[in-house]
Amino acid sequence: MFRILLISLIILSTFLTFGQKTIVGKILSQTTKEPIPFANIGVVNSNAGTLSNLDGTFSIIIPQKLNNDSLTFRSLGFYGKSISINQLESRKEFTVYLNEKATLLSTVIITAKKIKYKKIELGNKVYTSGNYEPDTTYAGRSVALLIDTNPWHGKKKKNQ
Repeated sequence: MFRILLISLIILSTFLTFGQKTIVGKILSQTTKEPIPFANIGVVNSNAGTLSNLDGTFSIIIPQKLNNDSLTFRSLGFYGKSISINQLESRKEFTVYLNEKATLLSTVIITAKKIKYKKIELGNKVYTSGNYEPDTTYAGRSVALLIDTNPWHGKKKKNQ
C-alpha cells in the first residue's frame, strides 16, 4: 500500500512540474558589478514574481502559459530590463546587468512658521492654545474644553 501511494505521489509531482521553467540567476550593477539586493523580478500582469536576495541571486518558477511573455527586472535607482522567457534556459544560472539611473531632484526649502499661542482658562487650569493636557492632579475636575473655531477672533465682522 505504501509503495502504491509513493509511486502515485511521484507521478503526480511530475505532472505538476511539467511545463514549468525554473529560472535561476543573479542581478548586478552594470557599472560597479556589485549585486543589487531586493530587485523586483516578474512577469508583467501576472502573479509570477519574486525579489532578489541580499547577494543579488534569485529563483523564479514560470508556469507554461507564461513562456511566451517577458521577465522584467526592476530596482530603485536602476533602469528596468526585460528578457524573453523563451531565451532563458531552465535551471541554468544567468546574470542580468542593470544600468544605474541618476535622478536630479529639485531644491526644497523648509522654513518654520511662527506659532501664535493663546492662553485659555478652563475650570481650574490654564491651557495653551486650546490643548487639553490631562494629568492625575486635576483628573475629573476639568469643566470643559474650549475649541475656538471662529476665524474672526479678535476682529469685528464687516457687516456689523
